[in-house]
Amino acid sequence: MIDFSQVIDSAYIKQLCKKYAVYVVSNSSYSHLEYYMKILDVKPKWFRQVISNKFLEFDKTKKHYYQYILTKQKCEPQNAFVFGDSEKSDLLPAKQLGINAFLIQNANDIPTIVENAINKN
Repeated sequence: MIDFSQVIDSAYIKQLCKKYAVYVVSNSSYSHLEYYMKILDVKPKWFRQVISNKFLEFDKTKKHYYQYILTKQKCEPQNAFVFGDSEKSDLLPAKQLGINAFLIQNANDIPTIVENAINKN
């Protein structure tokens, strides 16, 4: 269920994706992500890549996806950011790689948290 009192403006997401290399890494299936992106008027093509965790036997976390993104973007971990709603599945794997990680508890806070994080770096 979507709580429409906590939905970020799709125009903000589009603008962010134009300015930065933005990836989605999720434990949800791609079809689930696509379904909700359509409802929220967010286009998968805006992102560099939308990744659905395959829960690979060697690493069931998102850590190897984050490492893949760092390598693909030729980015040092201290210059990367992960924003997520789960300390365990989103932020812990990022912190293990030295990536800046920020907990999102309310979607309305995303623009402020993102801008503060980027401006501090």
